[in-house]
Amino acid sequence: MLPVVGKVSIIGTALHRHLQSAFELTQKVQKVKRSKSLVKGQTEKTVTKPSTLNKGYLGVYVVGSQALVSTLIPVIVLCFVGKAAALAALVGGWIAVLANLYFAIQAFRFSGARASQNMVRAFYRGEAGKFVIVMLLFIAAFKLLPGVRESAAYLFSAFFVVYGVAWLAPLFLRK
Repeated sequence: MLPVVGKVSIIGTALHRHLQSAFELTQKVQKVKRSKSLVKGQTEKTVTKPSTLNKGYLGVYVVGSQALVSTLIPVIVLCFVGKAAALAALVGGWIAVLANLYFAIQAFRFSGARASQNMVRAFYRGEAGKFVIVMLLFIAAFKLLPGVRESAAYLFSAFFVVYGVAWLAPLFLRK
């Protein structure tokens, strides 16, 4: 009678041989299928790896859309309201753009399954940085720019509209 270790090694060896022969058989079957499927004049198609979800063009598209909207809003406000309100709208829109630009740079640094932990860390770092940037820029706007306090409604309206663009822009993204 064989000891337990001997039985396990015999079973393991037999299992290994069985799996190896099954793998070789699968390879042969696939080779035969490929050769049968090729018709005269056709070439073999290669399979590419799937597209990654973390593509930088999404960040560029979103931030670019925000920059466009944050430039158009002050022009419209200037035509209908005045200079102080347009300045406030310009500052509010660009606060959102700059914060989201920092987030996009952080979030789209890594891609692929092996970098998943780095991606999560980058998203957290991007969100925290975005929050800090927004707070600092709002403080700077209220302290340094004349007339922003009187036009705070335009500042915050432009800020929220530009943030809304970040939610809507990916819906209109076309490949």
